Amino acid sequence: MSLLLDPSVIVLTGGPCVGKTTLIKALAELGYLVAEEEAARLIKEGKLSVVNHWQEFQLELLRRQEASETELLKQGKPIFADRGLFDNVAYWKHKGKRPDNLPQMLGPRYSLAFLLEPLNIWVDDGVRSEDLQFCREITPMFEAAYTEVGVRVVRVPAVSVEERIALILKEAQPYLQKT
Repeated sequence: MSLLLDPSVIVLTGGPCVGKTTLIKALAELGYLVAEEEAARLIKEGKLSVVNHWQEFQLELLRRQEASETELLKQGKPIFADRGLFDNVAYWKHKGKRPDNLPQMLGPRYSLAFLLEPLNIWVDDGVRSEDLQFCREITPMFEAAYTEVGVRVVRVPAVSVEERIALILKEAQPYLQKT
């Protein structure tokens, strides 16, 4: 994995089914460059089971996410990423299996992360097996994973899509002006 430092990669993080993909689609419609979530693609492929091949799944997910972001960075524009590499740290911690050197393996990559607060509803997306309780448990782990490596985390409350987009664009403005 590369040790790429680029503050124009802005990550949307949070538990499953909190609206990350909805917001990424809205940002894409506004003309922003986006990196779509790789986990859903990997799950749908069915080659690696998130249950039976958990570690291999997480490592493949890291590889794909890093490759996707690196390819998009070649365009020289800011990127909004649906999840980031440090999301994996939260999942490893939740399982109690995180290797000590995982953050060092990833290197510095993001300067801003938006943590989406859990919604008060749960919509089964047909891909994941988690539930609202899991989402609430892992949410603080996402925040810790990014803050532990010096990434500024902005909490985004469970409000309308339009309100979330307005907050994200306001906070991200200094990073969007760098290119």
